[in-house]
Order: sequence, then C-alpha cells, then structure tokens
Amino acid sequence: MRLMMVARRYPPDFRSGTERVFENLYRQARKHHDVRLVVGYTQARDRVPAEAIPVDLRGLSNVACWPAMLKAALREEKRFRPDVVLGNSIDVMTLKTPLVCIVHDLNFGKHRASMANKMKVTLHQIRSRFSKSWVTVSHSAKRSFEEAGVRPKAF
Repeated sequence: MRLMMVARRYPPDFRSGTERVFENLYRQARKHHDVRLVVGYTQARDRVPAEAIPVDLRGLSNVACWPAMLKAALREEKRFRPDVVLGNSIDVMTLKTPLVCIVHDLNFGKHRASMANKMKVTLHQIRSRFSKSWVTVSHSAKRSFEEAGVRPKAF
C-alpha cells in the first residue's frame, strides 16, 4: 500500500501527545507499507526526519500554516499517488485520494460556548464532509464530536 501521512507538527520540532501518536503510527506503517511523510516545521529543517517532505512554517501564523501545508500535500499527492492519505488534523485535504483524519478532540477536553469554539465546531462539520473517515483516539472524543453535531461519513 502507498500511504501518505500529513501533519502540520511533528516531533521533535513540536512535542505533544498528538504528535507522538502520529510519529508512532508513521514508524509502524513504514515497516509494512510504502510511506511518504509530509510534515511542517517551525524551528529547523533538521528537526524532522530526513526522508520527510518538509514544509517550512517558520514565522507563519496558525492560519497561514494551512495554505502552506495544503499546497505541499496536494503537490505530493499528485507526485506520489498514494492509495490513501492519513492526516493528523482537519487542515489536511486531498484532490483524488481517500482521506482518513485522526481527530483528538475539539478543545483539548474543554468545551466552552465561545465564538472561537463555535467556529472550530463549524470547521470540523464542514471538514468532515470531505473525509472518507475519521479516527478518534477515544470513545469520549467520538462522543464529544457527535454531541457537537460533527458526523463524518465514518468514525
């Protein structure tokens, strides 16, 4: 299988549980599949794997990171022609390839009725329409998405 994995953040450039899960999936997938990794970095190029397709996000705002990652991912999708793309966030898009997104939660476990959180829910609702399926990291995360009205084609 040809698998393309896309993440805006990746260890050790950025460390959190979310990124560590993705890093572990990448290491396991490489044992059995032809894998292409597309990752952003905000510190230095040498902080992501040498074999990765790097996306320089230094100095960009979170909003500006999205188009940079999108452009790199779409370019690599066309070049690599994967069977499936695995994204670590909702900002990953594909043109022709089935996309599976790993989603962790809406607000790191804190749900408040703020305008920013309502926008996040709306973005997740829109984004879920374009994914083949989503993978949640827990039943609790799945429930929180369902309660917020975010229902992709498949969890």
